Amino acid sequence: MEEPNFNTSESKKEVIKVADIKDVSVNCADCDNVLLKLVRVRQSEEQQKLIVECPFCDGESWITELAGKYFQSPPEGLMIGEMEEEEEEENFFRLTMEIKDA
Repeated sequence: MEEPNFNTSESKKEVIKVADIKDVSVNCADCDNVLLKLVRVRQSEEQQKLIVECPFCDGESWITELAGKYFQSPPEGLMIGEMEEEEEEENFFRLTMEIKDA
């Protein structure tokens, strides 16, 4: 009887390396409130730029440059409103944050 081969590419799961993990907080450049939290889960050649609009003071963050694969999470009390790609530049996104109603 032939033993099953569990090392096929179909059964491989992505492994997150501790060295790849990086926490990033995007703050408003005007009032310094945290607008978005990101966690890099994989280093890669993928490049993105991000500006986040602030719902507290109508300001925005500085440009945040990201390299790799990230998961995003709004901080407590906020939610992501809209996400638009800037027309002038590829992989450059503008996020609008909204205050979550209680």
